[in-house]
Amino acid sequence: MLVLSQAAQSVGQDFEDQPQVEAEIRGIIGTTYLGLGKHDEAESHLVKALEIRRELLSDAHPSTLSSISSMGSLRSAQAKYGEAMPYYVEALEGRRRVLGEEDPSTLNSIGSMGGLLYNQGKYDLAMPYFVEALEKKRRVLDDDDPSTLWSIGAMGSLLKKQGKYDEAMILYGEALKTRRRVLGDDDPETLLSINNIGLLLQDQGKYDEAMRYYEEALKGRRLVLTDEHPETLWSIASMGKLLIDLREYDKAKLFCEEALKKTSTYLHAEHPYRLVAIGNIGSLLYAQGKYAEAMPYYMGILNVMRQAFWSGNKMDGVLKDGGKYDEAMPYLVEALDTMRHVRGDEDRETLWLIGTMGGMLNAQGKYDEAMPYYEEALNTRRRELGDEDIDTLISWGNMGNLLIAQRKYDEAERCYLKVLETSQGIQGDTHPDTLWSIRSLIKLYDAWDKPEEAQQYRDMLEAIEAEMASSDKTAAP
Repeated sequence: MLVLSQAAQSVGQDFEDQPQVEAEIRGIIGTTYLGLGKHDEAESHLVKALEIRRELLSDAHPSTLSSISSMGSLRSAQAKYGEAMPYYVEALEGRRRVLGEEDPSTLNSIGSMGGLLYNQGKYDLAMPYFVEALEKKRRVLDDDDPSTLWSIGAMGSLLKKQGKYDEAMILYGEALKTRRRVLGDDDPETLLSINNIGLLLQDQGKYDEAMRYYEEALKGRRLVLTDEHPETLWSIASMGKLLIDLREYDKAKLFCEEALKKTSTYLHAEHPYRLVAIGNIGSLLYAQGKYAEAMPYYMGILNVMRQAFWSGNKMDGVLKDGGKYDEAMPYLVEALDTMRHVRGDEDRETLWLIGTMGGMLNAQGKYDEAMPYYEEALNTRRRELGDEDIDTLISWGNMGNLLIAQRKYDEAERCYLKVLETSQGIQGDTHPDTLWSIRSLIKLYDAWDKPEEAQQYRDMLEAIEAEMASSDKTAAP
């Protein structure tokens, strides 16, 4: 690091009369800083390298195109996606024209364009770029090439966003296995693959399995990348969120506070990782029933990004549980309208907000108004995600809650039984979704005045909880 810092300070003087050499060295210094997550240090060198090359060479020269691509990578790493797009477009078009469709640099630009669209939530637009890049890299390079492995992992991430978990796991597994063999266990790209599998397992509610991957990724990133690197900060924040999901709130607090402190120090205010860290503190307080304390964190996100879809989703829960429905609704309406426009009606996050809107109306006793939102969320999730997807099960449960409120007990029963049957088959008796559905059936039968059915599920719940307690004792050291 000292050598890099010294070179960065002296490059302008050392090569004052050799501008092309200066541009080459500045490009190396800039991309090195970029890889270290030091965006501010990278910027001046990448900007200057591009300036020199545009002036001395031409906009279409391969070295200039390399600098243009690096500027796109910098802006993307800074989460300045709108600023990154012109650089990526110029680099891709120039490389296709000058270097050809199957040059490795062109293939990297194709993948980078897909990655930028992915980061903007434009998954349908990202797909053709990911498909083209992966197909050509497998053919032109080989499956062990680091660039091919990047595309394999990127395609896995896109499939995960589409709820295609099994397909995503196949690609994530391929990327991880090959990276361990080719790059080693501690390479940053290997650690990325490890973290990706943890995220996928967490999305599926497989929290204990996810923990093993998160622990390995975080340990490796702290060692290899240092605590201030953006990817290490992401691992710290991810660990905090996983511990919230596991309801280990004391442990979660340590990671959430560390992530918030360090992202506030090392990342700019609008960076997604910093927003996640802020939101995690809110989620932790919210999970503990501390709604008033959670509010400032969600407000902080909204103040930074008025179009922060995720924060709008969480904000409604804070206000709803505090009974402040009139305050909550504008935030939710804004978030939902924006999501429909930007990502479409069938996007997973849009569907979550649609369901949340139904929940807001249900909580206010506006059952007839809530029903179309619940129906839209359920029907679209069944069609797009399948009956066994976790979000689809949430929709079945939400529908059951609404039907109970309307005293349509027979219809509510079908919804809860659907959740129970599916969750037992996929996730087992002890999964939180299974236990939730059993408790919901008990509540239903009590309201329906069916004591025998209610007792049947009370007995089932007691048996499962006794088995869980016994397993905990057996597993204790």
